[in-house]
Amino acid sequence: MRALAALLAKDLLATARRPQDALALLVVAAVAAVAASYMVSGPAAPLAEYEDAAVVLALGHVLTMYLVAVAAGFLAVVREAERGTLDGLRSSPAAPEEVFLAKTLYILGLVLATSLAYAGLASFLSGWSLLTPDYLALAAAASLYISSASALTAFMIVYSESRSLLAVVVLGALLAPFLQHSLHPLGYAAAGAADHASLLRLAGASAAFTAVATALSRPLAEV
Repeated sequence: MRALAALLAKDLLATARRPQDALALLVVAAVAAVAASYMVSGPAAPLAEYEDAAVVLALGHVLTMYLVAVAAGFLAVVREAERGTLDGLRSSPAAPEEVFLAKTLYILGLVLATSLAYAGLASFLSGWSLLTPDYLALAAAASLYISSASALTAFMIVYSESRSLLAVVVLGALLAPFLQHSLHPLGYAAAGAADHASLLRLAGASAAFTAVATALSRPLAEV
């Protein structure tokens, strides 16, 4: 646990030294919030249906989390591998699972921060309330899954010889179905009709996938 905390602190310190990276991710969230809000409440809003508007706001949120997670995975893993410091971690006393979890938590922190920024700005611009406990809980559950998938993809890119193929498998076979199943529960929550059973399913799927991805990090790091 101490090694995990130290690894996470190292990544956070690196981000503090390069605030432009975090600011760029916040800009992504802001652009997505403005675009989604304009689609549902702008002067030429084409979406008059209540349910459609909720889904559009949820879709903008999901896409924001996806883009931020991919960028954060690059910042946390790929860039460190290019600098050669990731190889140092492989020879350190820290277990591969600890390194993976530290990267996942780092990505999750960035995704949650930008997710909250999207929800706040979209709520202000659109007049919808995305800051309810039910909606934020669903967004947090989705963020965990997306962050774990991003970290696993980044590890595959760095450590696997079949880099491009494995990255496509992770993003296509794992992310797309989950994002599809999380979109409507988020839309319902945005419309004030949250389904707690969906929250439990998403949270369970996210926790299970994170556990599997963590277990896979050891064979990947030992390739």
